Amino acid sequence: MPPAFTDSLIAGGVAGTSVDLLFFPIDTLKTRLQSSQGFIKAGGFKGVYKGVGSVALGSAPGAAAFFTTYDTLKKTIKFAPGWEPLTHLVSASCGEVVACIIRVPTEVVKSRIRIDHYARDSVHLDPVSCVRVSEDQIGGCPGKRAWKTSCI
Repeated sequence: MPPAFTDSLIAGGVAGTSVDLLFFPIDTLKTRLQSSQGFIKAGGFKGVYKGVGSVALGSAPGAAAFFTTYDTLKKTIKFAPGWEPLTHLVSASCGEVVACIIRVPTEVVKSRIRIDHYARDSVHLDPVSCVRVSEDQIGGCPGKRAWKTSCI
């Protein structure tokens, strides 16, 4: 029996949150290594869990959106015999686009908090500041520019 909608919702949320929390410190260090400020000025090894709140808020809904979209489309899209793998390809692709709607803004907020927390003129010390600056500077929510590249 295929998983129910709520099963996919809960499993996706738990899986996404678990993975994001597990790899958060590694991702923080990678982001700091890529910073134009340099690794040490961007925070070095200090505060590797800075910004984890925005990730925790976005990861469960993003992963849940992926899994529920994937499972729903997998059940409804049918291809001719021999072309069944396309069902998974199309379902997963659509699931990723839906998940990006949630994931990209939270990733932008997370990155800004990780890097800008250590800058002297920082204005992105919390998620609310990141969103406010995004609205003022680019006329929308954080990640507006990043959606196109993330979903392609």
